[in-house]
Amino acid sequence: MGENHSLKKADEWRRLAAILPFVLWACWRDDNDELPEQSPIGIPSNAKHSPHFTRNPKKIFHAALLLSVGCNVLASQSITKDAAEQGQGYIQQFCRLCLSLGVPMVPNHHMAMHYARLISLYGPVYAWWLFAFKRFNGLLESVNTNGHANGVMELTLARNWLMRQRIYELVCYLLYFLLL
Repeated sequence: MGENHSLKKADEWRRLAAILPFVLWACWRDDNDELPEQSPIGIPSNAKHSPHFTRNPKKIFHAALLLSVGCNVLASQSITKDAAEQGQGYIQQFCRLCLSLGVPMVPNHHMAMHYARLISLYGPVYAWWLFAFKRFNGLLESVNTNGHANGVMELTLARNWLMRQRIYELVCYLLYFLLL
């Protein structure tokens, strides 16, 4: 995530939320393995804008922890209605803490307040999220079609898929014989 500064995909944000508390703790802890209450002095010279929110490392860490736990609970492959409400509760606490810190809210924060209801209607988020479809669309976008049309583009996409599948089968076949 540090190398690619383009807009992050939802799955990348989910993975980042899972490890962010560990990264923040490792970066911000003092010699006694505690997080400081005061914000760091000064703002980096390369910052485009000065932050308008409270920069308390301990509170920001707590918010990141709430987000991580909430995302982890809500993204489970199997979830009960009570667990969904608990996960949404963690996200609500995260949003309240962000508001108290002065972090601006966006529409996705509001939409997160409806996950428990959506899970009760449609089942686990894992069953209806679109990460796989977005990933496959990304693979299709990477195929060089050279502007072909009139059925040639479809043939190009099919050939690319077949080539990827054959390479995958070859790797599986070689691994099978290497592990014997």
